[in-house]
Amino acid sequence: MATSSLRTPGALPAFASGHFARSLIWSFTDLLLGYYAHVRLGLPAWQTGLLLSVSLAYSSVLDLALAMVFMRMPHQKRRVPRLQRIGGVATAFSGVLLFIPVSGGTSHVLAWLICASFLFRTSYALYDLTQNALTSLLPVDPTQATRFVTVRAVMATTAKLCVAASGFLVIDEAATWGRELVVASAMGMLIVASAFWLGRQRPVGGLEERTVRAWSDFPTMRLAPLLMATAASCVLALPGRFLPFAIDPATGRPLGAALVFAMVLGSVGGPFVATRLVRAGMARAAIVFGATAAGSATVLIAAPALPVQVVMAVVYGVGLGGGSVLVWNEVSRVVREHAAQTGQRTDLACFALLTMTIKMSLALSTILLGRYLDGFSLRRPDTLVELILITLLGAIGFVLPLSIDGRRSHRHAALADARSP
Repeated sequence: MATSSLRTPGALPAFASGHFARSLIWSFTDLLLGYYAHVRLGLPAWQTGLLLSVSLAYSSVLDLALAMVFMRMPHQKRRVPRLQRIGGVATAFSGVLLFIPVSGGTSHVLAWLICASFLFRTSYALYDLTQNALTSLLPVDPTQATRFVTVRAVMATTAKLCVAASGFLVIDEAATWGRELVVASAMGMLIVASAFWLGRQRPVGGLEERTVRAWSDFPTMRLAPLLMATAASCVLALPGRFLPFAIDPATGRPLGAALVFAMVLGSVGGPFVATRLVRAGMARAAIVFGATAAGSATVLIAAPALPVQVVMAVVYGVGLGGGSVLVWNEVSRVVREHAAQTGQRTDLACFALLTMTIKMSLALSTILLGRYLDGFSLRRPDTLVELILITLLGAIGFVLPLSIDGRRSHRHAALADARSP
């Protein structure tokens, strides 16, 4: 235990830096690749939606394939840091390649972006999954595991805030070419440095690892409601994908940078609010965050006044950020408890299924981006109403699984306490 305590202080800063760098490139591509393709390179709205949905769908399928491979991978504690380092270097290179300026017709530009996106998604999948697995592999006890999850959430939202701030430089039709490439190159250097630092960390010792031999050994039933809530949360987050394209209907001035920055600023506070609400129960926390996100998104979509939109974007970010922490914390808990009960390390596979669900849900919801983008830009009433209804459905789908799972976990804990001497 003494050795574990010595390793943890170095592991936590390394994990924080690694997740910050990883979140930078993910947030940059997630928030601004659509804008870059549509505005800077001139892709039509439907081709922009196609690009994003196809690349995310490919990434989610890749996560599923990696989950099946990782499920039976032996010696995960030794291999994960090394794989994380390899994935980081590849992600840095492909992320820069993705934003190299391309000229030519729309078909040529679309083909280039799809190929570059596939390379980036492949590299990022390895980088992402191995780093997520370290969320449960590096901590030595539940208290430190909660600390790692909290640090992960704070670093992710801080990175999004930095990307949102960079949007003031990038989201501008008059901006010079190459700004996206400079930003991506700076992020790539951070990724390489942090990947090597995190790759030097070694998970602490513990129970002897047992290989998962069949799906029956996998904690499927405990993960199912969490994956359902994750899919719904991506639908709940759909309005945020339209914010970079927001314009002032009176003056035609772009509002995307301000609204994205406000949303991400709110998501920074979400993890801290979640830490307090979880103490009152998972069901109550899910209801609060689901209602907060859905209500603020409704006003954000419907209100034409910029001050109201900025305030609602901040509140919307709080709801999304807090809801994300709920899911990731529960998945980490399931992985650790399963390992303690069976000796089987399912970290890589469980987090691969989680990220697969996120990316597939984002891919499907991105189709709606292409479907509603023109109507959103013109503020057509029928488009705005449909977006509000879709967001409300996402909130319901997020709250119900977590509420049911939270109440069931509470009952099981109460029974366990009653049976203990």
